[in-house]
Amino acid sequence: MWRKVALIIVALIAVTFSTAQTYGGYSLYQNYRFGYYLRYPNYLDITSQSGNGDGVAMHSYDKSISISVGAMFNLFNDSTYNLMSENVSSYRSKGYSITYSYINDDYIVLSGYTPSGKIYYLKEVVCTIYSPGYEEYVEIIASAYMECSLKDKSKGDDIIKQFKYFPFKP
Repeated sequence: MWRKVALIIVALIAVTFSTAQTYGGYSLYQNYRFGYYLRYPNYLDITSQSGNGDGVAMHSYDKSISISVGAMFNLFNDSTYNLMSENVSSYRSKGYSITYSYINDDYIVLSGYTPSGKIYYLKEVVCTIYSPGYEEYVEIIASAYMECSLKDKSKGDDIIKQFKYFPFKP
């Protein structure tokens, strides 16, 4: 009896943290805690959710494509310029190449190759967004990261097109 109750509670908690709706080959993930959205291809499965409800990881069946999304409060009022500097330094120190970068007042983008030769794409956004979990607007830094093998570049390009809406509802 208690086991059934515990399973029901765990299922309710998982549903509370996020929702996914399907639209013509894509699903729409909404993070309940921070209120951000990501549209992603249906062939990716959500494989893990963070313990505190700030994000998820997903990948293709063969793990050649992976996405992770998350958010945190912008407690220190970081600007996109701070984010760019920190990310460039961190990625280079880990052996990542940077072949493309973009920055404006709202978001940054970094792209290139991982040390293992995969393509990566990072988008980080500084924004104020409505949080269903907190029932108010919150200032956050939202991150979306994608890695794919070279053979899946065209699929990766399609995913990157969906990142243009992130973290807002498309």
